[in-house]
Amino acid sequence: MALNVVVSAAIPTRFVLLCDPVIEAANSEEACRVYAETRDIGALVVPDNATWVEARALSKRSVALHDLRAAREPEGDDISRGLARLEAIASDVIESISDFPDLVRGASGYPVARLYDRLEGAAVISLVSEVVDHVARVSTLGKSKPSP
Repeated sequence: MALNVVVSAAIPTRFVLLCDPVIEAANSEEACRVYAETRDIGALVVPDNATWVEARALSKRSVALHDLRAAREPEGDDISRGLARLEAIASDVIESISDFPDLVRGASGYPVARLYDRLEGAAVISLVSEVVDHVARVSTLGKSKPSP
């Protein structure tokens, strides 16, 4: 019997970030690799002061819309368009980040742009990239493939 994972865009999931220095310090490279591949939190040691993100899965329609918007964006180079796409997806899916309880999701989504006031630019990009990667992987899990 194949595992059928049901992921709903209406129900947020909670996860930690590998780009969090606390997670990085508490875990081996192998544990981080396993978590990155499987998204199994059991692979990690999660300290009490780790950053937790709560985010919703993406529907296939949402992914298609974000891709179309990015492709039609006339301004900027590929890097700025790519970053704008990541920020738009993150704004769409993030419900909360434990380290920033005052940043609250509103009608236009999570205030991703305000993260630049709190963190260095590279840290924001790492955070946003990892959130989008995590959500994309969780959103597309579906049925597992049979074991060999």
